[in-house]
Amino acid sequence: MTRGRPLRCPYEGCGSTKIVSKGIRKTKTMGNRKIRYCKDCGRKFTPKKKTLLPFIVKPFNTIKQAMSMMVAVEKLLLKVKRFFHSILLLGYSCPKCNGLLNNMIKEGICQCDSCKYEFDPTVEFQRCSKCGGRIKLRVRRYQCQKCGADVTSRFLFEGLVFDTDYFWLKVAESRQR
Repeated sequence: MTRGRPLRCPYEGCGSTKIVSKGIRKTKTMGNRKIRYCKDCGRKFTPKKKTLLPFIVKPFNTIKQAMSMMVAVEKLLLKVKRFFHSILLLGYSCPKCNGLLNNMIKEGICQCDSCKYEFDPTVEFQRCSKCGGRIKLRVRRYQCQKCGADVTSRFLFEGLVFDTDYFWLKVAESRQR
């Protein structure tokens, strides 16, 4: 017993429901498709595939695709960060041993390939654009030691730096007050 509405002939002027099965057509993109024959007009056709509740069936695929896209974007972002840091550190050498700098261990921390010395490249190499003074790291920003101006780091990709020593010093000062 067939369920649902009976098939209708799709050709204009016919629209008959006297339809019989005539075998299968193999296609590359859609797989095996049933061939139907209209008894009234004598033409063959392949009925359209009907899906039940497409708004419930499709979101699973959409969510799966979104998740795979998110993973791909994260992988690409990691590659872009590595490339950005390798190009940026290309013109600099280690302040202790003059070795090559290729590694950013974490956001705001660089490591020498030779002596494994870890340091902040912004504090070490960058100067204040206003007065040319040295830069020091504050809780979540860089600041010039001479004029006190906030300085944007050239060595950060999109992250924030965090100075734990300065943070705990300020916590201790606020507790004393």
